[in-house]
Amino acid sequence: TTTHTHTRTYNDTHTRTHAHTNTRTHISTHAHAHAHAHAHAHAHTHTHTHTHTHTHTHIQTCIKSDDNPLHLIYSGPYGRQIQLYAG
Repeated sequence: TTTHTHTRTYNDTHTRTHAHTNTRTHISTHAHAHAHAHAHAHAHTHTHTHTHTHTHTHIQTCIKSDDNPLHLIYSGPYGRQIQLYAG
């Protein structure tokens, strides 16, 4: 009786990038009064738009074998969480 054991290991690294865009709009109104023979009131409205883009990068590393597949998940950048799945 001859027993052959084959173990295959897969190292896969997946990088996912998520971009979050926050848009803020500022509206300011300036009034200018000119004293002439006839009073003219001019109102100017300025709109300022600020766009902030936050990029989050999630790195997922999977180590798989036939005997014991392991999944390591790294999530950031506000902290690293390691999740280990065995089975």
